[in-house]
Amino acid sequence: MEPRKKLKILHTVETYFPSQNGMAEVVKQVSERLAKRGHHVVVATSSSKQRRKMIHNNVEIKPFWIFGKRSFCIFGTTSKYKNFLQNSKFDIITNFAAEHWASDLIFPYLDKLKAKKIFVPTGFPSINNLLFYQYYKKMKTWIKKYNAIVFLSKNQNDYKFAKKHFFGKQLVIPNGASTSEFCNKKKLEILKNNQHPKNKKIIHVSGYLSIAKGQLEAIQIFSQSNISNATLFLICPEFYEKNSFKNLCKKIARGIFWFFRGHGLRNLLLRTTIFSEINKYDKINKLYNREVKTLVLSRNETVSAFLEADLLLFPSWIECAPLVVYEAVASKTPFCISNVGNAKELVKKFQSGVLLPTKKCKSNLKNVNISKSVLVLNKIFLNKKKLDKKVLNSYKVWKKNFTWDIIANKYEYLYNHLLKS
Repeated sequence: MEPRKKLKILHTVETYFPSQNGMAEVVKQVSERLAKRGHHVVVATSSSKQRRKMIHNNVEIKPFWIFGKRSFCIFGTTSKYKNFLQNSKFDIITNFAAEHWASDLIFPYLDKLKAKKIFVPTGFPSINNLLFYQYYKKMKTWIKKYNAIVFLSKNQNDYKFAKKHFFGKQLVIPNGASTSEFCNKKKLEILKNNQHPKNKKIIHVSGYLSIAKGQLEAIQIFSQSNISNATLFLICPEFYEKNSFKNLCKKIARGIFWFFRGHGLRNLLLRTTIFSEINKYDKINKLYNREVKTLVLSRNETVSAFLEADLLLFPSWIECAPLVVYEAVASKTPFCISNVGNAKELVKKFQSGVLLPTKKCKSNLKNVNISKSVLVLNKIFLNKKKLDKKVLNSYKVWKKNFTWDIIANKYEYLYNHLLKS
């Protein structure tokens, strides 16, 4: 058998461990598996005060104090990042996601980088937003400079865009979930210890607070339902996040972005709005022996929450290939999700999920219909045994096709193939 060639790989992503958002988790899972196989993997990402070590599970982390995106403004040590890119010698450079500094700063310099270059655009979420018109006009040129493009699904704007403007290697590598995290894992009883033991456990999991993640809609759907003896857990690290200067700048930038979408004030004040919404429904929830709780959990505790939960409720506005769905399937938890990204495809593939009635609104955004979604949630718990029967088959489909080991194999094969061509 031919020995595996050791590659020097650079992955760029806006945030990375200890951040717990979806994209950070994807890059972490792939990077660590490639590093375990002997490759030298470096991740260029944002600085974090919570990060204690610059090598984690054999992956070297190269942090930069930078935040923002090209369509608004990019702040920080941008020249340091550009020098790092031009002076480092990598075999492979993979840019994960568009519309953030770690990719945006590379685009104009792609010609100067000798490494094989791969782009994982993750859907092009703002392609129909007028604020991003010039950005995607330039993207028609930038995208041609890559050696390959990886899509998470064919049912996205990035796939349609690339079909018109990119003529190199294109392939689909989906998201997944980890067998080491979800198989034979002991439940920590995080949810059980935070509610009445006999209550149904519904979770909403997100790596950050944003109007687009549907936390408010989850509260409304849950609180207007006729489900009794239940708790909705909103799980997000930003419920506890300290108000550092960097975090404040991120929140302001996110608020400005969503202001132009028509929801900026709610996003800037989202934490306050969420607790106000919880209080608004407090009386009616008590009548049904229900409550809404916010939790800040570690990654290990979040996995346990998936394993303990009776349902994932995720009425997000905008996604590409929602990681929480794969993790729900891996934990044998039914899921209820808005029709965003490739959610329809995932419901068909796994069958242990239900789509919430969703309407398209401004740009590429989709909002759930609250009253119709309430009826869907009611119906789920009236006949939940029917959905529960499908989780085992869904679990088998995941384990056969969508573990991170399988997905890392696909990235490794692509990297080797490009270097041979």
